[in-house]
Amino acid sequence: HVQRALAHLRVEDWGAAEADADRAIALDPADGEAWMFRSQARARLGRLTEAVADATRALERAPRLASALFARAIAHEG
Repeated sequence: HVQRALAHLRVEDWGAAEADADRAIALDPADGEAWMFRSQARARLGRLTEAVADATRALERAPRLASALFARAIAHEG
């Protein structure tokens, strides 16, 4: 589901990306990429508070995931 979430992000299908990231998180809550992809989808959907929270969770699970830090910064920018 993580790769499907990424594929949906690439074609700008934010709702489907969020749904697949939700499934990936349910299967493996420790997967930092899943949290990051959901953060990106939620930011694009205008749900910035949730996007920041998800990016923070991604960083907690994968501290070296630079793209999660970037996603959090973008969500803060709004």
